[in-house]
Amino acid sequence: MADSAPKLGKGWHVGDCATIVNRFGLVCTCIVLVLLPANARAREAQDWFLTISNGQGLEVCNDARVFAFFSALNAMGFDAGFASRKFPVPRMSYHPVRLQVRERVFSKRSSIASAFDPFFDAHPEPIDLYLSFLLEPTGALGERKKTFDGLSEALRHFDQSFGIAELHTAAQGEYRLLQRAYFTALDGSIVRLRHRLGAGQAPPLTIFVNLLDEDDRLRAIPMADGSLSISVGPSRELLTFAIVRTYASMLIAPVLRRIIGTWAAGPSLLRRAREAGAPEETLEAFASRVMTNAAARWALQIPGDRLGVGELGIGDAAMLFDGSQAVEPLLTEALKRIEVRRSTQ
Repeated sequence: MADSAPKLGKGWHVGDCATIVNRFGLVCTCIVLVLLPANARAREAQDWFLTISNGQGLEVCNDARVFAFFSALNAMGFDAGFASRKFPVPRMSYHPVRLQVRERVFSKRSSIASAFDPFFDAHPEPIDLYLSFLLEPTGALGERKKTFDGLSEALRHFDQSFGIAELHTAAQGEYRLLQRAYFTALDGSIVRLRHRLGAGQAPPLTIFVNLLDEDDRLRAIPMADGSLSISVGPSRELLTFAIVRTYASMLIAPVLRRIIGTWAAGPSLLRRAREAGAPEETLEAFASRVMTNAAARWALQIPGDRLGVGELGIGDAAMLFDGSQAVEPLLTEALKRIEVRRSTQ
């Protein structure tokens, strides 16, 4: 399903966002989203400057260690980005901050690789796992702290040698611009979801803005305490819908696991959906997509004529969130609506 979040440009009214589009022609952001229990993350003293918070479960921040890590990756061949031209050879377009970083470090690529390659050779793990270390509170790392001590030392040396912290500080204007845009776009919808699906007790959402990752990439990163991190790459529009869906998925998943066996029409609907091109292989994954889509559309208050009526009955399911039912009976009834919608088409 297409993302129905407002586009950055015509019709988008988050103050500074139009400036980004006019100036660069492309919104290039990456954010790492972390769903943490209250007070789980120990803030550094300067974090007050890097953070925007609504006091109701949403913070939008940026992180110096993530900036340094992705600066090193860019120096070592992490070139993924938006291809403004594909043929005869690709031409990649990057955010100006990422370009500044790459210009700073490219002349010393060999020495940077020499510093990081021994650690990466010993720990050939996905970027997501490295992010979980960088964003995890120190006390929650356990034995992993010893494993990643070498990375912390390499990042400190890299920072001192190339002035990465200086680049990060100089980029704060761009970071704050995009932090405000995402904060404005997500504030109301996250509060609505937390109260509707978690009675106000759902884990808060912390967004770490990062301008150095690839385009249109969503990374789901499980944390040691059972919370969830999400990385979202640069895009031509704010990926608000995808973010809200992912947050809704964390809140809905435990309930769906309990009730999925009661969805009598589910297996036949899944077969029909797969025949129509749906990628999900399991009933739980299929139900999660449908229900999180409905929850996100409700939370974002997408108008009724854009609720996708006729597509799995998502419009009917979304309207149920306006009621006062507890989450389990709400989702049980919503699945029945999906069943009725499909059976009458």
